[in-house]
Amino acid sequence: MTSTVLDVTVMLLCVSASVVALGGVGGDPHGDTPGPTASAVADRLSTETATVTYGSGPPVDGDSAGGVEPADRTYHGTLAELLVAAAATTSGPDAAGDDAADASTGTDDAGSDADRFRPRAVGVVSAAVGSRVRLDVRPERATPDGYRPSPIGDAGRGVGGIAIGSEPPRRADATAAVVTVPATASLPESVDRFRVVVRAW
Repeated sequence: MTSTVLDVTVMLLCVSASVVALGGVGGDPHGDTPGPTASAVADRLSTETATVTYGSGPPVDGDSAGGVEPADRTYHGTLAELLVAAAATTSGPDAAGDDAADASTGTDDAGSDADRFRPRAVGVVSAAVGSRVRLDVRPERATPDGYRPSPIGDAGRGVGGIAIGSEPPRRADATAAVVTVPATASLPESVDRFRVVVRAW
């Protein structure tokens, strides 16, 4: 693996997945076309790997393309690791939100390496899981009573949350699963892991 975003390092993925059926009301708004199951999406997040390439500077003059971006940085990991790396470089909750389609175009080339990496990582994951999946990523900390949400933007480090995809339609039959990813030592002490909630319909 080459360099990472900010001080986020590739982590060994310890996955805990559970599937819970959510009570759907009425029929599938997509007709007879079966959608993905949350468990299948969770498994894909945990096992499928991808590489995100992002430049370290503004575009430079190219040949026929009229300009190419220096592509000298890459991040390779599972889809879940890409989500966590993106969440670890956000400044607030719901970096993608319901506007994930806009955030996933990979055209945010201004600013820091994190600004270039984040939309591309979101785009890779969004394309992999499809349009009938909602992903909510949140940092958590360990307490004597179990894991609890971590403060967003803790200690100015910009550790936030990410939401990818739209909410399931009200009348859709949906399933849910949870994937947990341990935080790296480079993150604030109040962040022990990330919780990825998967909803599919």
